[in-house]
Amino acid sequence: GSDCMPLDPLLGVHHAVNAPTESQRLTVTEALRAYTLGGSYAGFDEDRTGTVEVGKLADLVALERSPWEHESDIRNVDVATTVVGGEVVFDGR
Repeated sequence: GSDCMPLDPLLGVHHAVNAPTESQRLTVTEALRAYTLGGSYAGFDEDRTGTVEVGKLADLVALERSPWEHESDIRNVDVATTVVGGEVVFDGR
């Protein structure tokens, strides 16, 4: 989760993927999983959040660009849409 990381989760993901020491770097998938399912698991809430599945809260974002295609520049990938509880709360498109 991002409770002890930068306030911008994508900045935290960026630094996890682009750590200065290669042995400390995560893949984009590993970093995103740490910020989603990992955070839910750490908060004992993985039965309600952390993955996109039927029956779970629909809290998610859609990004303007793929972080897998822009690994070195994840910090500059913009959020296009934010959904909380199944409702669009931000639509930056």
